[in-house]
Amino acid sequence: MGYNKNYIDALSTKNYEALELYLKLGEDPNFGNGYGLAVAIVNYDEKLYRLLRKFGADIQLTTSTFGVLQAFDENSNYSKFILDMENELKKGDKSNGK
Repeated sequence: MGYNKNYIDALSTKNYEALELYLKLGEDPNFGNGYGLAVAIVNYDEKLYRLLRKFGADIQLTTSTFGVLQAFDENSNYSKFILDMENELKKGDKSNGK
């Protein structure tokens, strides 16, 4: 399946409103084997990370595809960012009764 160029452009330019619209319309948050989350991680972009995870982006796919786990040893800031974001998302799920 090809990907919507406008969706990819919105991701590249951090147009969060457009990204959310495209995701609501069914764009794949895991396109490119998790490219979007990888972009969020390496840019420490909390808003993008939350948005993609909200729509089902798979952190396991991203870390295995892009070797982020390997980067943990070299740059503990990536691992801290991921762990902090995942803990924050879990806390939000608990407060929402999930």
